[in-house]
Amino acid sequence: MEYIRTHPADGPEPGPYLAPGAEQAVRGAQEAGPSRAGPRVRGGRRATPPHGLQHQRRRPARPGRGAPPPGADPVLESEQLLQVFFADSGTTSDTLATLDAARAWAVERNADNLTTARAYAEGRAPFPERAAQTMVVGRFLTEYYRLVAAWADWATDVVARWPEQPCDAEADPAGTLRRADWSSRGPDGLSR
Repeated sequence: MEYIRTHPADGPEPGPYLAPGAEQAVRGAQEAGPSRAGPRVRGGRRATPPHGLQHQRRRPARPGRGAPPPGADPVLESEQLLQVFFADSGTTSDTLATLDAARAWAVERNADNLTTARAYAEGRAPFPERAAQTMVVGRFLTEYYRLVAAWADWATDVVARWPEQPCDAEADPAGTLRRADWSSRGPDGLSR
């Protein structure tokens, strides 16, 4: 598997798992070195991130005005994933705390999701004329929250077996390969 290279000896380019524009942010952070400045505040709100990096591109929200085409690649941003990815900069205890927080986030977010689903099922939700669309999006959110919780449970079992310094942990690429192979199997689960 490819990984994000963070040291010049590891190679010149970040790996493919970064969001669009993130490669430049990682490269810029590497070149800038450790941040010494705190967040710059303007009008009670942080004007720029404390690390001085700006988002490389912003997408317009309205269709027809330069918005991405239908079906454009989704973007996944997760502070917990980054913390686990860079776990070798901390301790196993830190990583376990991050995983606990990820699971708690999924359970908390799903509580709102469950409340909304119950309201629609009982006919007391706002905007009943949008129930069909809301249920399609709600199903995605349900599956996403379940995925985060299940992943956090699995990752907790794995990380709990790590030594206190994550850089000394052993990897299981075969297990990840078996899971990643889902897309090469047909609908009945057999390989194409």
